[in-house]
Amino acid sequence: MGWLYHHRPHDMLGETLYPLSMLETRHPAVYRRQIAKYGD
Repeated sequence: MGWLYHHRPHDMLGETLYPLSMLETRHPAVYRRQIAKYGD
């Protein structure tokens, strides 16, 4: 069994980590800010 470690984002809203694909519909502003990291 493997382990997945994830740090809490500094600007995290609430207490649930969502995959980036879900943020697009749940929290569009957060999605746009995060997807900008992958611009190329």
